[in-house]
Amino acid sequence: MDSLFLLLLALGLVLVFFSGNWRLVLFYTVFVGFAQDPLRKITPGQPQYLVGLVLVAAALSMLALYTSSRHIPFKNAFKLDSALLQYYPIFLWLLVISCLNSFLRTGAIEVPFIGVMIYLSPLLAIWLGFHFATRPGAVVRFIQVYIIMVSFYAFTVLLSFWGVASPLLAEVGKGLVIYLDVGIGLQGHTGLWRTAEVAAWHLGAAACFSIILGVRTRKILYIVLSFLLSAFLMYTSVLTGRRKVFTLFVAFVVSYVILISLNARRLTRDTFFSGLFVLGATAAIFVLSGGLSDLESGAYGAFFRRSTSVFSEANDRFNSTALGGLNSAIQQAGFFGFGVGTTYSSAATSIGAEIASTGKGGWVEGGLGKIIYEIGVVGFAFLGAMVFLLGRLYLRIARSPIIVNLPDHLLVLGLIAFLVSNLPNFSAASQVYNDFFVLLVLGLSSGFILGLASSIDYMNSRALSESVPNSSMPSLTTPSAPS
Repeated sequence: MDSLFLLLLALGLVLVFFSGNWRLVLFYTVFVGFAQDPLRKITPGQPQYLVGLVLVAAALSMLALYTSSRHIPFKNAFKLDSALLQYYPIFLWLLVISCLNSFLRTGAIEVPFIGVMIYLSPLLAIWLGFHFATRPGAVVRFIQVYIIMVSFYAFTVLLSFWGVASPLLAEVGKGLVIYLDVGIGLQGHTGLWRTAEVAAWHLGAAACFSIILGVRTRKILYIVLSFLLSAFLMYTSVLTGRRKVFTLFVAFVVSYVILISLNARRLTRDTFFSGLFVLGATAAIFVLSGGLSDLESGAYGAFFRRSTSVFSEANDRFNSTALGGLNSAIQQAGFFGFGVGTTYSSAATSIGAEIASTGKGGWVEGGLGKIIYEIGVVGFAFLGAMVFLLGRLYLRIARSPIIVNLPDHLLVLGLIAFLVSNLPNFSAASQVYNDFFVLLVLGLSSGFILGLASSIDYMNSRALSESVPNSSMPSLTTPSAPS
């Protein structure tokens, strides 16, 4: 059965690849990203390599894009900021050195391969997303498809909670026991996802995307419907037992409201108030969830109390795993780190044992420490510089008067808020950010922002130049035709 499923999945990928429509291949990549988890569950031994199927599908999307238009260098994605063009080639060479370091330490070629793909997959996804967003309507359809898939998987989480027993609804391996209240230890419900961590992240991401699409319409009915869907997804996320989804969602809402407020002078009044509605509706979601938890007997109330405890423990956890992990990583990994992939799976165990024997400290859970652990202080500095420049560019895009189309502007602001909301979680606990599908969604979101800004900049500049000769319209960059 598992071989037939894999064969059908591969056959579908081949068919869409030869369709000549690279965007269709990317849509199918999303389907592969969701299908790979239940496929792993029903495959004997639950092999870990199956979670890389989405990477194969994404690579075929890139190949299809390249064959459709050969003149599409990677640097096009960063053309809005020349400084980024100077940093990323150096960072790539640092990754090459880190791969060699990793291989010499572990003696296993798969360790640097997996490690370098964790760093490269978001960059390649940015390139894909940049070209995909030259048609703004395609971005909306992509997000809609993603939300539909997550909503279906959310229903399977509920099935697990309601007591439906199936290997497809069980967590891979032995699962992770979550201690809810004193004396109560349960496994989080994952549905068709392979782990509770992955399930929680996708539910939170879809809840954010639902709000973005609702606010983008600036129509009360659609906004209300989008928030109802978002409430359902957040309600379901509680059952995973993973608390970080709440910090993700709250950070997104706060960031989105702030970005809308910063642009209040250029946005219409109803658009600005839709941002305030985001804040009020979010509060209603938590009140509703609290009320539902009181009505639920036993398990759900315990899951909900655990989820909301994240806010009272956030400060201590950030200091211990993010900042504390950062100091620990510098002491342990030194200037150049242990190499890419050494914090992943079996390599992490062997390197962790080596570190423990030196007495320099324990394992690193936070994302900042993980980066130093693998690529050292030098790699961390270059990657940090790239993230800073990208963040500065996003802020410039958010404040730029070039994006005069309000729905597209609200979409861009929402995607920026979504990326920002992932930073606290990554800093405190980076496990889910080793997942290739999660990295693909984040990279595509980043590329969508750059692509939307670039294409809108081009279209507005061209329209103005055609209507007003020798006009001097403000621009983010020198216009060039979108691919």
